Amino acid sequence: GSMRKALKSMIKDWVFLDAPQKANKFVPEDPEAAASCLAWWNSQPDADGTIVRPALSKKSVGWEISEKMLIDFVDADEDGFDGVLAFSQGCAAATMLLTRRPGAFKTCLLFAGFEPSDTDMLAQFQRATWMPTAVHVMGDKDELVPLERATKFAEMWEERGAVFRVTHPGGHMIPSSREGRADVLEALRRAVEASSGPPPGVVAAALSLAANEGEERGQDLLPGVKQAAATAMTGRALKAVRQRIAEAEEAGAASRVISEAQAAVTAISEANAAGFASMTAAQQAMVDQEEGDLDGACANAVVACRAAVESAQAALVAMGDQGDDAMARRIWESLQLAQLALKDAEEADAMMKALGESGSDMSGSESGSSSREANG
Repeated sequence: GSMRKALKSMIKDWVFLDAPQKANKFVPEDPEAAASCLAWWNSQPDADGTIVRPALSKKSVGWEISEKMLIDFVDADEDGFDGVLAFSQGCAAATMLLTRRPGAFKTCLLFAGFEPSDTDMLAQFQRATWMPTAVHVMGDKDELVPLERATKFAEMWEERGAVFRVTHPGGHMIPSSREGRADVLEALRRAVEASSGPPPGVVAAALSLAANEGEERGQDLLPGVKQAAATAMTGRALKAVRQRIAEAEEAGAASRVISEAQAAVTAISEANAAGFASMTAAQQAMVDQEEGDLDGACANAVVACRAAVESAQAALVAMGDQGDDAMARRIWESLQLAQLALKDAEEADAMMKALGESGSDMSGSESGSSSREANG
């Protein structure tokens, strides 16, 4: 409560999201109080029957339910979110969501956070190459998430994005003292200033260039979209563009410019969708490779590279002919790299299929030979 009041100057609207599952262990003895305890996942008993806290469990029971709920929630919200505030297990949940939806939040405020102990979740986090700017708040006397573990989590995050750390003298809590609130607020201000959204990519580039194009033609179609471009991979920037187009139509802007802006929005949506498809397939290819499934890894690498090519092509369409030359070059370079990668992936996939067919033919001829000998 006191922290939320302190953040009022920076955060106007809040959306509260409850975990979808009941916590089944480590809850108060009072049944009524226990019924209100929720969890993003529960722990699985060890081989000897010992039940550890969910933060220490090597298997997160029910996480797939929470993950689906979070992804559906983010995907369904057209306005998008500037940031997320999470505590303890919620920090791990937000982190895992960001591995699936990298642009879901521009800034994260994480209290008493920790990296997942679940081996699959941890591997998924380690495969992530980018995380948004975050404030990591940790307690000197936290016995549930010791300072060493919270620091390790911050360091892992720092390998993928900017981190501002705040340490308070308390335990497993959100600091409520005046000094603690002031430290968190200052760190959050610095984090927001440092936030840049996902690394320069085709979607953000296309949005920024679409804004430039509208301004260069003297049409007040897309004001503010450059700032909104930092929220690429969410619905907010596209919604802003569509709103400006509607306003321009009402004001009687040239139909040619309107149609071009609408075409850019369509292309941006296609670039966005292809970018997500590429990321998902690339992650699956890495999982396949780790599990020794080379056929699956090659097939998913082809899907990832092909989607990357489509994403870059759609971004170039969105740019039109009057985009920024430097940005255009970067997207062209991305397209060329994606095309080369696609060629390599297709060759590797064809080789794996040929090896598989060769193995099948050899197996068949050997069994046929044995059959003839037996009949003879």
